[in-house]
Amino acid sequence: MKDLTDAWGASYYEFLDGSSYLYSTRFLGKQKNTAMCSIHPSFTVLDKTKFVDEVAPRLSQMTKKESLCLWYGWTMTEDGTKAFCREAYKNGKGVAKHLENVGKVLGEALDAGILKLDNFEIHGPKEELDQC
Repeated sequence: MKDLTDAWGASYYEFLDGSSYLYSTRFLGKQKNTAMCSIHPSFTVLDKTKFVDEVAPRLSQMTKKESLCLWYGWTMTEDGTKAFCREAYKNGKGVAKHLENVGKVLGEALDAGILKLDNFEIHGPKEELDQC
């Protein structure tokens, strides 16, 4: 998947040692050394109606089936010109599986001029980023 994400201009951000914690109500405490990875894409919305009515709901429905997804959701500026996807996965394998799952649909939205990719970042531990 690195060929695809590199073509999109992805930036990769490693967690700083000792600076990242996952707070979990399930375990009631801090967990160090999480394998969690997050994707931070932002877009210019060129066709708001198609994005809101077709693309975002389709991508969300596709992602709901992914067992390694921790959270997924879209935000948009008040004027509807910018969109940001907030998403995180259990590990680098989850990121790779997600990109395999939604890559075609997202690519079609970009090619059709519904969205323009502004920025694409993946954050996580180095050993997990190597799996993305």
